[in-house]
Amino acid sequence: MGWKKITGIIITILGIAMFSFGTYISYKVAAGEKQIESAESKIKSGSGILSLIPGTDEIEQNVADSAQKKIDKGQALINKYSLIARYLNIAGMAAILIGCLLIVLSYVHLHKQ
Repeated sequence: MGWKKITGIIITILGIAMFSFGTYISYKVAAGEKQIESAESKIKSGSGILSLIPGTDEIEQNVADSAQKKIDKGQALINKYSLIARYLNIAGMAAILIGCLLIVLSYVHLHKQ
């Protein structure tokens, strides 16, 4: 086996691993986005209930602010990991293409001799 073929196989396997991991992260990011949407809807419905009770405006504001801070942190993590997933998917596809190209070139080179 030539070095092009071995290198191509290794790069292709690494590309598949990167693409798979990027897809897995994308799946987890989508689940996190659903959790954030659920939390935001709970905050809205919870603030509506507390507003019916007189004198709970300050408590309602503190609870909403605390929850919103957690949501903002979660959204920042989602943005970070969605970017990582996108880069992993792009790099994985590029590595797969480069690896396959090296494998094909190793066969073309062998058949020319």
